[in-house]
Amino acid sequence: MKFYIRFSTQDISYSVLFAALTAVGSLVTIPLPLIPITLQTFFVYLSGVILGSKRGAFSQILYVLIGIVGVPVFSGFKSGIPTFFGPTGGYLIGFIAGSYIIGKIIEYLRFNGFKSKKHYQFSVVVSLIVGTLIIYLFGVLQLSFILGGFQTFDISNAVKFGVIPFLLGDAIKIICVSLIILNKNIILLTQKINKIYVIKNN
Repeated sequence: MKFYIRFSTQDISYSVLFAALTAVGSLVTIPLPLIPITLQTFFVYLSGVILGSKRGAFSQILYVLIGIVGVPVFSGFKSGIPTFFGPTGGYLIGFIAGSYIIGKIIEYLRFNGFKSKKHYQFSVVVSLIVGTLIIYLFGVLQLSFILGGFQTFDISNAVKFGVIPFLLGDAIKIICVSLIILNKNIILLTQKINKIYVIKNN
């Protein structure tokens, strides 16, 4: 499947907005060993749900590129290539993949329109859980390689430091997003951006 879409000025504007929101989410930080807790994933979730797969992924690509070139938008006011290849770098890649997968699942499930708000909400929750697992996957792989001294993969410690501390927080974020997306204005915005009727019986 080709990753191609013709972006309008409006599409780019929304992508830039969510890139900026993800950057703002990095400012809310709870320091932990190796990987801090932030609000970044909250906006990654929303980008996939509201913007869709390709626009959502594009917003996260913008966010990562902005950080790589030197703007301190990563957690802990960090930036640059060393951070990208550091303990948190895998999660940054996961943001891109996670947003895309979240959007893709919802796009697939809503092909014929969701029958009700509960149906839509359940589908969003499923997509967010899968998206979270994708983010963990990329994050753990890179973190485990670093913890293994770049010679082997220390999966157990990577999961200990890079997954377990975030489970409760990410569960709360998923619940919050599943409630926010039912707001009438958010539904209308989602329909406007994706040019598709989200819920049949709204």
